[in-house]
Amino acid sequence: MEIKGSIDELELKPGAVAEWVFVPMKSGTYNLRCTVAGHTEAGMVGKIALAKLAEEDRLLNSFNTLTA
Repeated sequence: MEIKGSIDELELKPGAVAEWVFVPMKSGTYNLRCTVAGHTEAGMVGKIALAKLAEEDRLLNSFNTLTA
């Protein structure tokens, strides 16, 4: 399954598999949760932590220099 653009909701049948690939725009910690009634309360939650790397700063500075 391949989806391009914003993913607001994805429903999978039992036994199905999906891979979620994204390009983070900024570092930080974000909460994830299932929006199906009762699922968040049952523990279908998570966090994703995105760390800023020194290489990211170097690449952004190079890009800004090129586009200025």
